Amino acid sequence: RSGIFDFVPLLQALDLMRDVELPREVAEVLAGLPVETDPPARDAFWSVVLGLACMSDDLLGDHVLETTMAALGWEDDDGTPLTSTRVRELCGRSLTRLADVGGYGPEALSPVDRLDLYRGLLRG
Repeated sequence: RSGIFDFVPLLQALDLMRDVELPREVAEVLAGLPVETDPPARDAFWSVVLGLACMSDDLLGDHVLETTMAALGWEDDDGTPLTSTRVRELCGRSLTRLADVGGYGPEALSPVDRLDLYRGLLRG
């Protein structure tokens, strides 16, 4: 939908077909994400997940969020581009759930374990 193909190498590197063993309760949380029903909020969540899967610094992660949402055609209420903070606000409930299982925030799991979470999410 966005015309962005920059994520193809990332998705290939994530090896989405790799077998991932997640605890049942974690898999259930991931299967329920995103919890938001509004299309921009759902797109915001997936943009955040792509940014997180890059395992990069905050600057690059923010760039991923902002450019992905802009490419999808989403703007803030005043017509300006969405900031990374605003993108995260749009999907805040889902990010809280992701943090609950260690995929986001200050109490996040190790990078290797987070990659398994992101694989599970992106595989659906």
